[in-house]
Amino acid sequence: MGRKRVIDRDRLLEAAYRVISDQGATGLSFDAIAKEAGVSKGGVLYAFSSKEELIEAMLSKAQAAYSAAIEAVIGDPQAGLLDKARVHVDATAAEDLASATRVIALLAALANAPAYQQRLKDWYLQVFAVHDLSGDIERRARLAMFAAEGAFMLRGYGLVTFDEQQWLDFFNDIHELLLPVK
Repeated sequence: MGRKRVIDRDRLLEAAYRVISDQGATGLSFDAIAKEAGVSKGGVLYAFSSKEELIEAMLSKAQAAYSAAIEAVIGDPQAGLLDKARVHVDATAAEDLASATRVIALLAALANAPAYQQRLKDWYLQVFAVHDLSGDIERRARLAMFAAEGAFMLRGYGLVTFDEQQWLDFFNDIHELLLPVK
């Protein structure tokens, strides 16, 4: 008697990201994921009972990766705005193009879906929460975070191409916003 085969959910999620990256949101189907992952459609259905469950898992994985990067550096969820801004800028700068493309494809797929739009809005409100914008450093921290996010989006959508040095230079410029004014 053979060993029971285990379906690797992470492998299926990676296949789903590739499908979205290659075919867009409309191409995301259990058949396409099964083909990409080299498993049966039944195997995908065993791991994810519905497309909504699959998309929820994809979104949760992307958000967890960002949160882990933030918490690994800050360690304290109550860290100050400058700490949060620096970590956001650093985490964004560290994203490789393949990861960025996957996240952008997922965001594009979910941005117009009413069931997920509010979750995305809430997440971005949390990421960019700045309660006091009365000071110069608070405004510069917010600007740095939005600049990093904008570069991430433009690069991920393939609208702006950066070579590695240009990417690093751009993020060094963003970091200048987080230094004390001389």
